[in-house]
Amino acid sequence: MKKWILPITLFLLSLTRLSAQAPDKHFAIGILAGEPSGVSAKINLTDTASIQGAAAWTFEDSEEERLQYQLDWIMHLDATEDGMNLNEYRGYIGMGFLYKTEENEAQDVYGVRIPFGVVMSYAEFPFELFLELVPVMNVSPNTEFDFNAGIGIRVLLF
Repeated sequence: MKKWILPITLFLLSLTRLSAQAPDKHFAIGILAGEPSGVSAKINLTDTASIQGAAAWTFEDSEEERLQYQLDWIMHLDATEDGMNLNEYRGYIGMGFLYKTEENEAQDVYGVRIPFGVVMSYAEFPFELFLELVPVMNVSPNTEFDFNAGIGIRVLLF
């Protein structure tokens, strides 16, 4: 039960709005393929800031699959003051954390992520494509550097 408290709390906190200047479509959900692979969600808080997260499977740290939860705050680098740049690539950089589960709780992994990515949205279609590269520093149980990368698609719901 303890494993679910932090991810659920952070997800619920991420649903709150930080600004009245939120873009038209501010919630998207989809799939992420790469390392890790799973379900991805994103909430646009403003034209320049978003929160994205994922619940995914990773195989890199052990022979057994592990669940990885990640949550990132991201800043879009090329947003305009008038609104979102649709039909264009929007670069982003951010900061976040990850948590990897293991049956033996002594081997759970906590880390810090710095995602770099690009999102492409279409004004005519309710979806976005994304690609991200993420340097990771695992801080517990051992300090070590890692790397995540993924490509995905999310459907803009509302």
